[in-house]
Amino acid sequence: MKRKNLIAKTKIHKNLLKHLDKRNYKNIYSKFEIFLNKNKVNSFVVAVSGGVDSLALVFLAKCYQLKNSSKIFFVHIDHSLRKSSSKEADFLNKNLKRFGIDCKIIKWKKSKKIQGSQANARKFRYKALQKFCKTNKIENIILAHHIDDFYENFFIRMIRGSGLRGLVSFSDSKSTSNEGITYLRPFLGYSKKILSKITNTIFSFNINDPSNQNPKYLRTRVRNIIKNFNREGFDRKKFNLTVNNLISSNKTINYYVNKNLLDNSKSFFFNNNNTIILKSEFFSQPREVVFRSLSNIILSLNNNYYPTRGKSLIKQIDLINKKNFKKTTIGGCIIERVQNSTMIYAEKLK
Repeated sequence: MKRKNLIAKTKIHKNLLKHLDKRNYKNIYSKFEIFLNKNKVNSFVVAVSGGVDSLALVFLAKCYQLKNSSKIFFVHIDHSLRKSSSKEADFLNKNLKRFGIDCKIIKWKKSKKIQGSQANARKFRYKALQKFCKTNKIENIILAHHIDDFYENFFIRMIRGSGLRGLVSFSDSKSTSNEGITYLRPFLGYSKKILSKITNTIFSFNINDPSNQNPKYLRTRVRNIIKNFNREGFDRKKFNLTVNNLISSNKTINYYVNKNLLDNSKSFFFNNNNTIILKSEFFSQPREVVFRSLSNIILSLNNNYYPTRGKSLIKQIDLINKKNFKKTTIGGCIIERVQNSTMIYAEKLK
């Protein structure tokens, strides 16, 4: 880099760091840094959508990089779901460069067999980020999910009939792992309103996804439901009280789930395959305890990011409880009865 460009970039970076002198930003950055240190994170990928929440994350991550000389990548996934998406990606890249921030753009090149839906775009996004991490030997991805996302997910899962664990799981997902990659969400304690103020002050630009206002999508309709609840007096304070009560109940159930796994299951290797033996007492526990216990075992054996769907697992538990049960397959695992015990192990891929 030429000396003139280097001086200009250094000046830009100093201006970014100056914002940390403001008390509010200094406090938020301090908590961000503590969060990363607590999780023993130094190098990571920042998932950049271009929205106000992700750009607030970009600001804090860039400050962290400048203060700690960390290995950090900023990555934007161009899903090509909208005609303007490529232009938006270029706009994002050019504007971030004005602040001395390099953003890698990864374009989704869909095959004709893959439908360009939001669900498929989400799957591609995570796969693309995982691949980028592995290529660059990075083990952590930072996401900009915030408290508003939690509220929305709570009602979306309620609409879809989720159980207690599903309703509160997002509240406890500041750190999750899949295929050797850890996903970190440092903003779960902040509202989108706070993050918007940061972005508007620092960058004064963002990408506004029009689908966020489209009632065609469930999440948009749920946002409107939440607004209506607020008008009726069910504000965030009351919502948090409800969620905290549910979290407390969830922790109680988890205690008995862990006890069931400890007392009534045993792991060993059989035919070079990790196999778990379940005592008959395993299935004599309360239904929710059995459900979660078996779900956790399947998740540990098949190494999936998401647990087996509830309806499928409930049907299999009912099947296993029958006297004539012999063998079944679910979630990439084989379950079979051997005398008074039940064996479960991962299917061997051909």
